[in-house]
Formats: sequence, structure tokens, C-alpha cells
Amino acid sequence: MDIYLAGEFKAESSAKGLPQPKVIQVSDQELAAVAGSYFNFANNNFRRLYVKNGKLIYSRGSSESESRRGQSRATYTPPQLREFIGTFYSEEIEATYTIILKDDKLMLRRKNVDGETTLVGHFADAFSATGTGGIRFTRDNQNHLNGFLLTTGRVRNLRFIRSQP
Repeated sequence: MDIYLAGEFKAESSAKGLPQPKVIQVSDQELAAVAGSYFNFANNNFRRLYVKNGKLIYSRGSSESESRRGQSRATYTPPQLREFIGTFYSEEIEATYTIILKDDKLMLRRKNVDGETTLVGHFADAFSATGTGGIRFTRDNQNHLNGFLLTTGRVRNLRFIRSQP
């Protein structure tokens, strides 16, 4: 492929008088130390760093996270998943969400929304659902599940209170 105007453009860094950045070599071990999946509860974003062919690769938007720095991906047995089952109500938007267990998976049901949406576990008490956003369950002082906070789009930490277990 020929670029006919290549000689007409100046390198951006030289146009601003900045020096060219230096390339440094980093060992695979150093790269692997920062590799992993990261979740930002403030904006409900997943980011993944992984090593491929000696390079650190950045991937955004994936909900398939293996770990969070300092926090492991949550895995639950079917009996443990039962703790999340229940009916949850948001006074602010007057909406009821129901979480059920179906085929050993948590499913979200919403009034006026067709079908059920699978909840994907990410970290302890943190899930996401396609088309819904992030759900972070909350607990009382006795560690009993008492509701969840929903974050999606521009909505942050919309409170749902457990109305029925």
C-alpha cells in the first residue's frame, strides 16, 4: 500500500517540539503482575489487561472478568445462589425486580420486560445483566442481604430494598 502524501505530514511529536518517547523492555513477569480484570463500581466498567506475545493488551467493555486486583472472582454453589433470590423494590422509580434461580443460574425478571436476563457474577456480591447494568448487593450489620444498588448508564447506585426473600 502506497501513501502518496506521507512526505507532506510531520510527526505529531516533532510538530509540538516534544521528544519521541523511548521504548523500554519490560519482562513478561512484570507485565503479568498487572494483568487481570478490573471493575470500577463508580461507573460500572470492566477493563481487562492481558499479556500476549510479550505485550500488555488493554481490552474494555468485557464483562468476562477473571479477577480484580486484590479481589477474586466470586464463584457460588447453587445453594449459595439461593441467598440472592427475592423481590426487590425501588421507591425512587416505583419498580420491582425479581431474582430467581433457574438451571443453577440467577435470573432477573422485570415488570414490562419480556423474558429473563441472566445475572453474571463478577466479584463477591457484584453481578451484571445485559441491558440492565451492574447490580451490587448490599448487606446489613449481621451480613444478611438486604437489597442492591443498580448502576447503568447515567444512573448510579439506584437503591432497591429486598421486600420478600
